[in-house]
Amino acid sequence: MKYVENLKAIKPNTLITAGIFIIIVLVVWKVWKMFFKKDDTVDSAEKEIKKNNLTYSESNYQTYADRIENAGDNGGWPGTDEDAIYQVFREMKTKDDILQLIISFGERNYWENTWFYPVKFNLSKTLYSELDNSEIEEINNIISGNGINYKF
Repeated sequence: MKYVENLKAIKPNTLITAGIFIIIVLVVWKVWKMFFKKDDTVDSAEKEIKKNNLTYSESNYQTYADRIENAGDNGGWPGTDEDAIYQVFREMKTKDDILQLIISFGERNYWENTWFYPVKFNLSKTLYSELDNSEIEEINNIISGNGINYKF
């Protein structure tokens, strides 16, 4: 019975303050995870890749990764240059080419839909942010058409 009496002694303002505090802590934690969470996509690609099966030199993949990033910027114009992205994936001949592209892209600052700070996006997150589902499917069709077993 004392437990119930103790609960009745708590003022409603205290409960409201505690609830607001908990909500603030949860929001801060979620935002922190969004901005600072380590993504293991690149690490996984580095473990899986067979470097002797690459079609191009590693500097070429950096250029391809830059092309994809620049396609999102589209030369300062609104929208995304989907054809530039498709062309990069047409150049990929092996699964290891895709993995090296993922490694070369790494995690890059991405500003769209953020107000004050960029978020770190890997290649997959960038593609899903820039393209709709039918365009992602087109990339997957290009990849599978090249005989590569990989899907974004």
